[in-house]
Amino acid sequence: MDVVIGAGPAGRTYAMILAEAGHEVLLLDRNGKEGTGGKCLNEACVVLGALIEAARLVVWAKLGIPGVELDVGDINFRRLTRSVRKVVETIRQRLIKETERAGVEILRAEAVKVDESLNVYTKDGDVLEADRVLIATGSRPAIPEVEGVDSDAVFTFREILEMEVPSELCVVGGGPTALESAFAFAALGSEVVLAYRSRILPNAPEEVRREILKDLELVGVNAVRAGELRAIRETSSGVECRFERGATVADAVLLATGLEPNSDIAANSGLPLRKDGSVVVDDGMRTPRDGVYAAGDVTGPPYLTPVARYEGTVAALNALGKNVRRGNPPAPRVIRLFRDFGRLELRGIDWEGSLPTPVGGPAFWMLHHGIKGKMVCRKRGVTTEAFIVAPRIAPMLPYPRCVEPDWRLIEVHPTPDPVIGLLKQLGLRRTLGE
Repeated sequence: MDVVIGAGPAGRTYAMILAEAGHEVLLLDRNGKEGTGGKCLNEACVVLGALIEAARLVVWAKLGIPGVELDVGDINFRRLTRSVRKVVETIRQRLIKETERAGVEILRAEAVKVDESLNVYTKDGDVLEADRVLIATGSRPAIPEVEGVDSDAVFTFREILEMEVPSELCVVGGGPTALESAFAFAALGSEVVLAYRSRILPNAPEEVRREILKDLELVGVNAVRAGELRAIRETSSGVECRFERGATVADAVLLATGLEPNSDIAANSGLPLRKDGSVVVDDGMRTPRDGVYAAGDVTGPPYLTPVARYEGTVAALNALGKNVRRGNPPAPRVIRLFRDFGRLELRGIDWEGSLPTPVGGPAFWMLHHGIKGKMVCRKRGVTTEAFIVAPRIAPMLPYPRCVEPDWRLIEVHPTPDPVIGLLKQLGLRRTLGE
């Protein structure tokens, strides 16, 4: 029997491939079927993406289109979050049906250890005998070790649906989650201070960072270079965040200070970890213990859902004796503000510079308001990084003129574009049939 620990994208992908190949598969998740879909669906990118789409509608209503009058009126955040939960549940039920239809059994259980004989121990004292084990326990918010982070007024992305829209919100961080959260809450009614350490998106070109700041300024976000967070204290006037370069007071604090692997079970099992807590695996997603694989965020960055699915596929194919390697496929990334900000790795292109992006669709009316798109390319060794600023980037993913089905394709996430998913499935079926 294959035992899979974690019902997120890596674990679910592995489980379905093994089950469809005729293996008995038990998928464990501490939240049972409610954990299906993992962090992305239930807490992070899908939830935040829904709020961002609502925020974009608010911004469009305020900007206006000549001849079209829009009135948002009062924003009912509770009603909005109830609707988000309802749609998330609809998606989750579809994933559960798909998983069970493949022959996977989903069990509510919290695994705590895997021994050298591949026995899986649960928190309730059960012991499951496995032929193979996949650890796919994902990631969790990285919380700074400072005074006051346990305050009831301090939140992470995990609690966004439990929040009210505060009058004043301090978002701590300068990465994608911090930027998206600041944009969403500011558009939906909060006065937002974005307190970042030294630079937002440190690895992005300066002209891309300037465009990001324009989108944040559009909704009134006050982006401040604050240095390191030193302490959080509740005062009579609100929650005070003390930073290296000053302090700010707000009604609530949203910590968006990165992710860390949720690798406790690997540590309890005596598996080697890297300094960042990620599980050590080879290029086939195998841990040093025979029969134990790991995939997804638990193996470290880039903490992207399509990459987790990809790694789950690599692990499954190796479990089936296909002997494939993970490699390093280009993984597009997108940050969603009023515009999309994306990054692609391009191969076979030796060029640096900046170009305007097309002005069709929503870009037309953005241009009316002086909001432009662009693409910035810079060389990084054997590859070229392309940073794209546009109303919507997912449909702009450049397909080669003739695309061969291949499970190694990594899609922009999230996207309604079904083409990449179809090509991946066809490629996987071909590989399994070889």
